[in-house]
Amino acid sequence: MSLKKFQDLLRTRELYFCRADLFKDESEAMPPDNYFPSPELNPLDLHDRQKLDDSIGCVAQFREAFYINCWHLFREETCKMWKEYGEDGVAICSQYRLLKSTLDASGPTAHFSG
Repeated sequence: MSLKKFQDLLRTRELYFCRADLFKDESEAMPPDNYFPSPELNPLDLHDRQKLDDSIGCVAQFREAFYINCWHLFREETCKMWKEYGEDGVAICSQYRLLKSTLDASGPTAHFSG
């Protein structure tokens, strides 16, 4: 996380959650290119394509209601990861179970995906 967000975490003891549609990565919280909400949809059929486009549009709108704090579970660090996410920041090391139990205890509106 950036140094600014880390300092805020220490001061407030709260994690920062960014609205999903405000990430630099415009594909954040969007389905992959090969996304099909239903296996019986044929992407070459015009009616099915409309359903697929409607589904992707809904997901895009939902991004305005989702707030995300990203963590990375990795075995080794890479220069690319540090360049993209931590050039001016710090890495926080924790254990998966501790992070999950903290988010689980925060109430029904926090969801842990991992």
